[in-house]
Amino acid sequence: MDLWREVLCFTVDAVLFSLSYGQYRYINNTVNKIKTAQFIGLNPDPKNLPEKDRKSVLVQGTVQTLGETLPSFSAPNVRGVYQKVTFVEHAISKNSTGFWSDRRHVIQEIVNSVPFTLRKGNYSIEILDAKSAYFLDLDVVATKFEPTNPTLLDGLVGFFSGIRKRGLEVTEEMLKEGTLITGFGEIDKLSNSQLTLSPPSDGSAYILTSMPISSLIKQLNSQKKTFKWLSLLFGTFGLMLGTYLIRRGWISYKKKMEKNEIRRRLEEMRRERRRQNRSTDEAPGAQPCVVCRVNPIEIILLPCGHFCLCEDCSVQLQDLCPMCRAEIVEMRPVFM
Repeated sequence: MDLWREVLCFTVDAVLFSLSYGQYRYINNTVNKIKTAQFIGLNPDPKNLPEKDRKSVLVQGTVQTLGETLPSFSAPNVRGVYQKVTFVEHAISKNSTGFWSDRRHVIQEIVNSVPFTLRKGNYSIEILDAKSAYFLDLDVVATKFEPTNPTLLDGLVGFFSGIRKRGLEVTEEMLKEGTLITGFGEIDKLSNSQLTLSPPSDGSAYILTSMPISSLIKQLNSQKKTFKWLSLLFGTFGLMLGTYLIRRGWISYKKKMEKNEIRRRLEEMRRERRRQNRSTDEAPGAQPCVVCRVNPIEIILLPCGHFCLCEDCSVQLQDLCPMCRAEIVEMRPVFM
């Protein structure tokens, strides 16, 4: 039975379900950790936190560099600690229906960063590996779009290839010094007693955001709800498709077993008829079977072609011809 399309759909659905459910659990775990996290500044001194409470910590403070700040490429008076420049190519492409639609393609991303801390009151916490943050709120410093000036040749090439370039957009984003940031992660202490905030080791998300905690939780819950419905959708579809495949497979298996049983019964009936019809009077010149030397020969062996076995002995002899020791590929009854 040809079920490759259904199996392919089931495989794709299983992958999508795994991704959406994994993301749902990831966000749900993060929300639960944030709700029960220690908030540095409201709770006791962070240096005296128990080891179990260091895994999920909320930190709020203003961004301060530990060295030289990064200058903006586009705004001379703007400086920060984390900079991302994105180059996006804009084009219009012809889709399968023949209509032209906008297309954006990220050509390159350039990320620059310097060590920085979150400082509030008497404590400062150094932020590690900011690039890996699930949330990293950056301010857009500048956006510049440079349109292309296509020649006649470019227009012809674009018409036949189905892609017409419109221009290049350059966007610069930056985490400015002095920005109030809330961080969520795992707190630790270096050898010089400097506190650090790094990605959590318990599998929850690493967050550096300018949003209030309530807004952050609200946004995470919105994402969690989306992935929950996607998980239910893909899971329900996969369950229905899996049930259909199992049913089709069971029906196919039953038909195969019934067909094998019918074939076995017909073969048994044919053998029984041959046993009942055996008579030396019907074939006075018939040669006896080379194995039992009683029944007449009834089976020819292929590919060697030796006609030397009766029906009963052919059941027990399945590998080599008793005459030439050649491999038996097929046995066929001969009616005389």
